[in-house]
Amino acid sequence: MRAALDAVDAGALVRRAVVEPTIARAFNDAAAVHVIAAGKAASVMLEACVSYGVTARTMLGIGPAGSPAPPAGTEWHTGGHPLPTTGSVDGARRALALAGGVRHDELLLVLLSGGGSALMSLPAEGVSLEEKQQTVRRLLEAGADIHELNTVRKHLSAIKGGQLATACAGRTLTLAVSDVVGDDLSVIASGPTVPDPSTFADALAVLARRGGEAAFPPAVVRRLRGGAAGDARETPSAGDGRLAGATAVVIGPQRGAVNGARQAAVSRGYAVHVVDEPVTGEARDAAVDHVARAARAVAPPEVRERVEAARAEAAEGPRAARPPRAARPSRATRATWAVRAARAEVRC
Repeated sequence: MRAALDAVDAGALVRRAVVEPTIARAFNDAAAVHVIAAGKAASVMLEACVSYGVTARTMLGIGPAGSPAPPAGTEWHTGGHPLPTTGSVDGARRALALAGGVRHDELLLVLLSGGGSALMSLPAEGVSLEEKQQTVRRLLEAGADIHELNTVRKHLSAIKGGQLATACAGRTLTLAVSDVVGDDLSVIASGPTVPDPSTFADALAVLARRGGEAAFPPAVVRRLRGGAAGDARETPSAGDGRLAGATAVVIGPQRGAVNGARQAAVSRGYAVHVVDEPVTGEARDAAVDHVARAARAVAPPEVRERVEAARAEAAEGPRAARPPRAARPSRATRATWAVRAARAEVRC
């Protein structure tokens, strides 16, 4: 466990990144450096930058309540997660203003970590914070995955989907710690500094899959329909000249903890089996699938047969209605309960 946590320590990842020759050169070539950090590790990433000699003219941090104190001189905003709050909006508005003040010979360093989509949130014109909150809540309750969530978020936003970078006249350099399957930079924190491959039409398709347009606030539907019809400008896509000066790097992959734990276990003589396929969907189903994988790898035939039968029954059997999000245990808790139940069922 310690090796897994060390492998994804956001501060250590930043400290390693800022001394890389190409990244250090970007700092040295800039007339001034401005820093924006958004996410659950915002304060830690800012502290790592400062401790390793990055001299910033301005620093802005947006993170959750309970974050460690940021470095002296940081303008700090406390946002909300998983739903954005007025603090999220205030921080995002300041981030956009900071980016807009960066000159052509200066560098904007953007540090992103998990939770950035909600913590740095600026609704697009015509959509209120409350309407965006309702939309995100409805998508979460309907089981939308992170790609679906962020497709909609980007098209209800004035900062996501590359729009933070387009506000900047200078170069932007993004260092991201990934919390998404596949480490897609356009999904991490909803990609505020990178091209967006999704469209308004894609966002409308998510609404259709997750309850239909009638389940969402009318202003949200109008915004997405208008964008799909060409009434609002699309988020910048690959090849957009406004992003010519933007560079982004994943410094901490989503599977970093797994790799760290694997290396530590191998060094201690354990035989390690790593599940390479992405873990997505309902936590209870994924947990039962993990038990089945473990059984296939090490269990005798009679146990494997019982595990496969239990997994099939779990997949096909009736499911209780999904309770409101606030009343549901966390994904980790649901997965733990499911693993325990599956092991008891097959007596392994």
